[in-house]
Amino acid sequence: MRGRLRIAWLWVACLVGACTSAAEPLDPDGPWHALAQRPCPEENFLTWENFGDPFFRSWCTGCHASTLSEESRREAPLELNFDSLDGVRSNIDLIWLRAADENQTMPPAGGPPHPERELLGEWLACGARGHALP
Repeated sequence: MRGRLRIAWLWVACLVGACTSAAEPLDPDGPWHALAQRPCPEENFLTWENFGDPFFRSWCTGCHASTLSEESRREAPLELNFDSLDGVRSNIDLIWLRAADENQTMPPAGGPPHPERELLGEWLACGARGHALP
């Protein structure tokens, strides 16, 4: 139940002004207030296979994996699992809001250095490219 309340709170924060319209001009250098504002660079080469999967295995699936018991998740919501491309894509805006670019509330005990967070933001802005496995 607490996980659902956290997600609802994030969306409420977005509705009251923490997020802005995607119709605003895209600034290639940021700061961005929503993932929809962040441009996808033309030269982007990041995919699930060469970036997303290794990133999420290193920084996220210790708490956000479908194979973990509720006790092992350290209060991570049961419905937020990032051990698959589909799991990431279904939460793309939330992931950006919590962990990419200048957003650094996840993971709670620190996390990746800023250059890796920028790559995460770029990969997410480009649609989290990759091939979902059956």
